[in-house]
Amino acid sequence: MKVLVTGGLGYLGGRVVEHLRYLQQHELRLLVRRVPEELRSWLHGTELWQGDLTQPETLKGIGDGVDALVHLAALNEVACARDPVVALRVNVEGTLNLLESLGTSLRSAVYVSTFHVYGANGRGVVTEQTAPAPVHPYAATHLIAEEYVGMYARTKGFNAAILRLSNGYGTPAHPLVDRWTLLVNNLCREAVEMQRLRLRSSGLQARDFVALEDAVRAIGLVLTDSSKQVTIYNVGGMATYTVSEVARTVQQAYEELRGVSISLERSEPKPGEAVESLDFRCEPLRALGYAPQGNLSKGVRETLEFCFRHFSPIVQHT
Repeated sequence: MKVLVTGGLGYLGGRVVEHLRYLQQHELRLLVRRVPEELRSWLHGTELWQGDLTQPETLKGIGDGVDALVHLAALNEVACARDPVVALRVNVEGTLNLLESLGTSLRSAVYVSTFHVYGANGRGVVTEQTAPAPVHPYAATHLIAEEYVGMYARTKGFNAAILRLSNGYGTPAHPLVDRWTLLVNNLCREAVEMQRLRLRSSGLQARDFVALEDAVRAIGLVLTDSSKQVTIYNVGGMATYTVSEVARTVQQAYEELRGVSISLERSEPKPGEAVESLDFRCEPLRALGYAPQGNLSKGVRETLEFCFRHFSPIVQHT
């Protein structure tokens, strides 16, 4: 099967490319704006299509002969907050441009969205039936893009799986990935670079965390669906932690790896503030055989070791 992948040089995308290419033996066409010289050997054997989602003329013909699409390309939450207009242009208009460029051979599409579309309703029990209520441009633009993917699937007659991922963690496929705003990754890098941890809140917020390898397996599960339906799937680790629990996990792993302790600072809880409740459910995906295998402690250790190799002050000054 020939799969078109967008965002394949990104945090999740790098792992998706490796999974589809080596484990599932798919033929890949990868949309890239440019290819860093450091990654040319890593991309060897993958068909590269140089183009830009915001420039539809560069996408003409990109869908010819393609059986499936995995659409991961989007601005991250920091860039979206900084410029919501650009977020709309990339995440929504870019998705529309891509959908317009797809050929008639397409049988299935996977759009990777985010848990954050639930926004204000993202607490307590959260299922695919929970009403979206975005409170951030990152979430709002993903929700609009979801609707476009569903519309094209229904009118063009291909299957579409919309995956709403919770908070990812794990090492990227290569050090050029700039995705260190994610909570686990950010804490690990801060621990290595600053030898301390600092939370800007009480840390009582509850989050579901999904390992990169579990998110990749979820994509592989839904990619070959030929039912010609539009289906929303929650994708999580089905294990909830508070932000402070994650920070303490990083703190403990750092001490185990380096033999020294680092401090953890956090704000005092506000009057009446309590630990949040979250039960992020993934039943439709579980019915397909999804069973998350990620381990947060193991993922934290691996991410810390990655950061020691690439971001340690000692490494930077040698």
